[in-house]
Amino acid sequence: MSNPGLWPDTEKDIAMFATIVRLIRQWKSYNRSLTELSRLGDRELADIGISRSDIHRVAWNAAHR
Repeated sequence: MSNPGLWPDTEKDIAMFATIVRLIRQWKSYNRSLTELSRLGDRELADIGISRSDIHRVAWNAAHR
């Protein structure tokens, strides 16, 4: 059966597709964390031990765990 071009047919293609899927999931996780943390007030952020300037770093680290 020939490959009509809809599915990857080599390990390299599969690895590239898996990397793209992983990056999309990480980006979505980052955006979700960023949105949630940005909605918190300064007092709430202080209660969990971060400042407003830490939001991007915390969201990035959470997405890449």
